[in-house]
Amino acid sequence: MSPLALAGVVYSCQVLLVIGVAAVAEVLLRGSSATARLAYWRAVGGLCLALPWIASRSRELPAMSVAFEVLPLDRVIASDTAAQVLPAIDVATPFVWIVWAIGVVIGLAWLLAGATRIRHLRLRSVPAAMGSDIEALRADLAPRTEFRWSTDLQQPVTLGVRRPLVLLPRRFDDLSDAAKRGVACHELLHVKRRDWLWTLVEAHVRAVCWFHPGIWWMLDRLQLLREQVVDELVVERTSSRRDYLNALMTFADSAHSTGLSSAFIRRRHLQSRIHELLKESRMSFSRLIVTMTALALVIGGITVVTVRALPLDLDAMAQVAAASRLEIRLAETTPGPGLQEARVSGSDQRVYLHATSLATWSDVTLAQILEPGNPSSTVAVTLNNAAAARMSSATAGHLGRPIAIILDGRVVAAPTVRSPIAGSAMITGLTAASARELIDANLACHSNPAQCAAALLPVPVYKENPQYTPAAMAARIEGDVLLEVIVLADGSTGDVTVVKSLDSGLDRQAVEALKRWTWKPGTRGGEPARVPVQISMKFTLQ
Repeated sequence: MSPLALAGVVYSCQVLLVIGVAAVAEVLLRGSSATARLAYWRAVGGLCLALPWIASRSRELPAMSVAFEVLPLDRVIASDTAAQVLPAIDVATPFVWIVWAIGVVIGLAWLLAGATRIRHLRLRSVPAAMGSDIEALRADLAPRTEFRWSTDLQQPVTLGVRRPLVLLPRRFDDLSDAAKRGVACHELLHVKRRDWLWTLVEAHVRAVCWFHPGIWWMLDRLQLLREQVVDELVVERTSSRRDYLNALMTFADSAHSTGLSSAFIRRRHLQSRIHELLKESRMSFSRLIVTMTALALVIGGITVVTVRALPLDLDAMAQVAAASRLEIRLAETTPGPGLQEARVSGSDQRVYLHATSLATWSDVTLAQILEPGNPSSTVAVTLNNAAAARMSSATAGHLGRPIAIILDGRVVAAPTVRSPIAGSAMITGLTAASARELIDANLACHSNPAQCAAALLPVPVYKENPQYTPAAMAARIEGDVLLEVIVLADGSTGDVTVVKSLDSGLDRQAVEALKRWTWKPGTRGGEPARVPVQISMKFTLQ
């Protein structure tokens, strides 16, 4: 699954959690006005839109001179089960995007049809002459509003902002004068409050998030509360509660004309609106302030918990989405059509990768460490016959050019092909600890295939910033320190090794800072496990 698709899944889960908790917490607002509850849900909606920003800011360090990059180092060698499941997810991802895009197109087409319907209604309507009391309301609330009769509608609707329009069905004339005044006041208040803009925004959000039940529920809640707010204002202004209730009942069985209009009544909202109009007691202002403060603490707390439990970090997701398997690909030293640029880990060398993999973890039949006593270890892998044949055929025509060995999306080596490669390959540049972890993982995969398919990288939860040493600042030393760290199963930091040194003082500062990091631990088979990763710390003088 691509990082962007994974981010969409995580964001959807974040929104669902926030909306779910907010819906339960709303019970504290029982007895408050619809205005307070509408403000509450608009704040929740704004919070949902801000979640990606909050999530990224929550992990952002103060403005310092060091940049961090977490690089995946160890991934278990995937079994045949993993090799089948993970590619299947990758294959399915484009179809998920296609389904989502089709839903969005259908939703936008429905909105376009609604806009066409609005234009048709406007053209077919005729001016309506209102009584003096309604004209007085119009002059007071929304002087630019035009009332028109429409034979295509069964209930009143409000449209537009620059040229607001209230369309009335002919059955409006059957109402009593007090009920007419209440209905007209309702529509004019919508115009004054610019509620049609909210209707447009919500319609587009629904079209984009058509798959999300939490978004649909929240938008319906906002629509209901907006109507309840206007109901309260109408009764307060006209003092004709009974006649207004009769008007609601009169139009309750009417079909809704279009999704881009502010309809007088939706049948599913009728009971709630009547109950709200008949409610006598209201929450006191002091109690409302205390309740809103408590809700802010509750929602703020669940937001913090949500972004920590489900971090929306595209960099970390890119690591997880890199597919826990080895890849061997042909590469070039110069860019070209269809080639992907990549940097060889631990160096400044850049190569340009071909799209097709010659071999993956599923093709590996044996893995072993060569020269285990050396600080920099090499893991030799042996390929099955099918992969060996592919490798030999491809490398025979690729002499003098590099071949990339990719581990979890990271190019760990890019040796030049000197002769056709047959049944084996080398993963170089690994520390002794990471090579040992890799071999242990290979053994674990052969004994428990399910464990391999569910491996995930650790994700930093708390990062401490290293400091420049005075000597390094005076010498104006800049560059990268590459560290390898073992993240333990409890989320703490284990042994730290300097893989690429920059300066002895800066190396020491980087190691000491990294030892104080805490993590969401990596997993194998759904259980927390020891996982080594590499951390690139970039020191830059500001």
